Amino acid sequence: QRQMCIRDSIKVAAGSKKFLEHTGKALVYDSAEELSNNIDKPDLEVDENTVLILRNNGPVGGQGMPESGFLPIPKKLLDKGIRDIVRISDARMSGTAFGTVILHTSPEAAVKGPLAAVQSGDMIEVDVYKGIMNLLVDQKIIDERLKNYKEFLPRLSDHEAGRQGARCMDCGIPFCQTGCPVNNIIPDWNDLVYTDSWRAALVSLQSTNNFPEFTGRVCPAPCEASCTLNIYDSPVTIKSIECAIVDKAWKNGWIKPQVTDHKTGKKIAVIGSGPAGLAASQQLARAGHEVNLYEKNSKLGGLLRY
Repeated sequence: QRQMCIRDSIKVAAGSKKFLEHTGKALVYDSAEELSNNIDKPDLEVDENTVLILRNNGPVGGQGMPESGFLPIPKKLLDKGIRDIVRISDARMSGTAFGTVILHTSPEAAVKGPLAAVQSGDMIEVDVYKGIMNLLVDQKIIDERLKNYKEFLPRLSDHEAGRQGARCMDCGIPFCQTGCPVNNIIPDWNDLVYTDSWRAALVSLQSTNNFPEFTGRVCPAPCEASCTLNIYDSPVTIKSIECAIVDKAWKNGWIKPQVTDHKTGKKIAVIGSGPAGLAASQQLARAGHEVNLYEKNSKLGGLLRY
């Protein structure tokens, strides 16, 4: 089993006494958006003994540690008169008047903390009096899970991406575009996704961005911070839409080498195979130059790999 200390991470007076010593099955959500999209589904596999978990909302995974720790009770349980279940997160909130909510778990999931190893269906043991929270899974299994470097954030469905694209207001001054380091034409491909014109959205995206499959995952998304909707609401999920476009393009075989028939006869050396070097090489090759890309390490990628 894996111990995850909870001392001082719960307001004991706010918790239900019967849950201060509790063992139940985990129901795990990897983002606040995933939780919001699923928590009120009528067929949700949840009961009063479930331990609801929201992770990747700490200082690293949540990009600033948003105040998203007050996890809602599923509607399926509210309809039965159930007003509290055990809830755990690496997020924060300023306080609560009621609820068995365990927060600020550390290290957070995004840096391979204990919550990163939990899967839905695992048994979680909580004992607030002893100040412990245990993941009742064999340590060898936990170690294998923590070695998994596959993506843990869910991708937007076509419907969800279109709904987000529809929220874009096509501002007269597109602050999202000026906030983007590569000046992506964001309002254009937001609208194209909204109208289900995915291939045209790819053309628009690739006109300014050589590697949206990278930036759609690792960019801190200053475009979203610049979105006008931030004034009174949450921003358009621009980064997720970008990722959805390029993932669909790879899945459908739309991304092909753009080889030019025109050759200039010029040779150009590019030093360093990080994202900038790769993008420069790609553009120069498309212009007809013969490009030699040099890298001091054994494999390409630069910061993307090392």
